[in-house]
Amino acid sequence: MPITILLIEDELLLLLDLQMAVEEAGHIEVSAGGVDAALKHLETRPIDVAILDVHLGLSETSFPIAKRLREQNIPYLFYTAQPERLREELMIADVPVIIKPADTDKIVAAAIALI
Repeated sequence: MPITILLIEDELLLLLDLQMAVEEAGHIEVSAGGVDAALKHLETRPIDVAILDVHLGLSETSFPIAKRLREQNIPYLFYTAQPERLREELMIADVPVIIKPADTDKIVAAAIALI
């Protein structure tokens, strides 16, 4: 049965690579361009797991999305080039972190393993 994976990534090429890896693995990807779009997706579509970039554009982070995922008991992981920023957030102590760059197939496999 396909797994629905929410992808939050602001770098277009990386997002496209992740989308392709999810689809090639036989799963369903849902992408959102920012925090507001992602939160709306979480209200309207069932999500099994999420892959979150930490920094979105110049001023947003994915922390509000992570908080909502945690409230809904949906597993997620962070994929980031700046893992030091995560140490400041207590809510992510038990969340897997994959440091950029990494193989997209491995990222998707790590997300699926959380379910």
